[in-house]
Amino acid sequence: YQRRVHGTLSECLFFFAMPALKLIYFPLPGRAEATRLALTLGGVPFEDHRISMEEFGKQKSEGKFLMGSLPVLEIDGEQLAQSNAMLIYAARIGNAGLYPADPFQAAKVDMFLATIEELSAKLSASMRVSAELKKEMREKFVTEDAPRYMKPLDDVAAKSGSAFAVGTSLSVVDLVLLCHYKWLSSGVLDHVPSTIYDSFPALKAAANAAAADSRIVQYYAK
Repeated sequence: YQRRVHGTLSECLFFFAMPALKLIYFPLPGRAEATRLALTLGGVPFEDHRISMEEFGKQKSEGKFLMGSLPVLEIDGEQLAQSNAMLIYAARIGNAGLYPADPFQAAKVDMFLATIEELSAKLSASMRVSAELKKEMREKFVTEDAPRYMKPLDDVAAKSGSAFAVGTSLSVVDLVLLCHYKWLSSGVLDHVPSTIYDSFPALKAAANAAAADSRIVQYYAK
């Protein structure tokens, strides 16, 4: 089997010397889905290893996971933690152009990823509390947290000159927005309206642009 690779000699040599990758997470989209998409779109072979909560608990007690959490990406047996670090790595070793070469555009991508991560953490925190406190936290999420974090990003995305959040082509930001949009609009989160993204039309457009990408349509059709 041969793969045609375009780029500099060093880029081509690196691609042919692709490390063995193993992405470890639970059998759900969650914090690993954007990385799965980035690796798939970039043509990067990887093992998509999904484990149960029971298996995770056992292996965590044995000290198997860096930082004691998932996901982790094993690169030739060495673990990389933090979902955004994994996502950027996946984009940079792939051939889909999902991470900008321009430093300023790359910084914008990093800004989006860090902001969405902070916002998601606030919602995740509401999953480990009483029903009464959950209602209070999620109402605050909808009325205060989401606008505070998402409105500035929506303003930036609206100026991209395209349907995508950063620049004029698909990036890891759009993959993250797609996953985030599907989570928040799923209707399974009590006290979070499935229409929450309607208040942020540029971010919703970026998520929909990613969803319409033929490669992503094919990925979810499997």
